[in-house]
Amino acid sequence: HIGRLLIDPRNSNVVYVAAQGPLFAPGGERGVFKTTDGGQTWQPSLTISADTGANDLAFDPKNPDVLYASAYQRRRAVGQLIGGGPEGGIYKTTNAGRTWTKLSKGLPAGDTGRIALATDGRKSPATVFALINAQLKEAGFYRSDDAGASWSRIGHMQPPAGRAGRAGGAGREDRG
Repeated sequence: HIGRLLIDPRNSNVVYVAAQGPLFAPGGERGVFKTTDGGQTWQPSLTISADTGANDLAFDPKNPDVLYASAYQRRRAVGQLIGGGPEGGIYKTTNAGRTWTKLSKGLPAGDTGRIALATDGRKSPATVFALINAQLKEAGFYRSDDAGASWSRIGHMQPPAGRAGRAGGAGREDRG
């Protein structure tokens, strides 16, 4: 299950993939993978655990060596979905995926659920946006004006009618 694919604008042979991994089993190909030979071979770039894969990716528009990845801890079984956990969150690399750092200042602690990412490079440093499907008291739209060093929640998410718990619906896996 592929969440996002990014092609380096400087070299189309360099491609990053955010892989969520298998739905019903631990392990498999989870995390961020990178190819430098147009897809002939792939190497893991960000690996977190057997239960945590990558969901989304975004480049810094002015520097494609800077990437942001969202991680999503999940496990599905017949009749249940465990979507979210403490291994999820936003990770950043400044060296084209050789090393990654988990971002935390101003972001929800613990169970973050799925996270969508976007960047705006009109300013330097880039502005990074994250739509975080966490527990309701922390879910919402987050913004970082310092390339991910610190975050502020700028919008709150509301639960669907008749639901409580996680924004977007407890126990429901979003597709998209």
